[in-house]
Amino acid sequence: MKLKYKAHPKAKIVGYSILLSIFISFLLILYFVFSFWDVFSHTYFLFLIPLLPFIIFSLLFIPKTLFFIKLNSIDYLRLENNILTIHHQGIFSSRKVVKVEEIEKAFIINNKFILVTHSGKEIEIYISNLLLKDFEKLMNELSNFITISKNFDVL
Repeated sequence: MKLKYKAHPKAKIVGYSILLSIFISFLLILYFVFSFWDVFSHTYFLFLIPLLPFIIFSLLFIPKTLFFIKLNSIDYLRLENNILTIHHQGIFSSRKVVKVEEIEKAFIINNKFILVTHSGKEIEIYISNLLLKDFEKLMNELSNFITISKNFDVL
């Protein structure tokens, strides 16, 4: 069972906004360099001063931009062969892997579905990242293995 991120209407807007800001920054740097070309043509080191922050900015934000643009196609949860994997934000971030047999109990607090393993580790699943029908599928599938509480009576 693969459950994708819920379609957030603003996610693509955020992604494209970041790309646009990177492009505008690049244009401003080009304008700056060509405005002072007589200085930059003699000292190439000065050319790196405006270019270095731009490169750092781009490298930091392009992966996040790709995450927002591709959000609807990324699997948030996968439950296959009694192994649950959870994607956490970021295009290059690794998935959290939990065997269903390791889960001791589960409960819902506010907007989080929390799984507690036998070792005491808590794994958070954000309900707002899933469609309601997908969350119900997950609950039905996990209820075959563990007891799920919607309040604190199982804690």
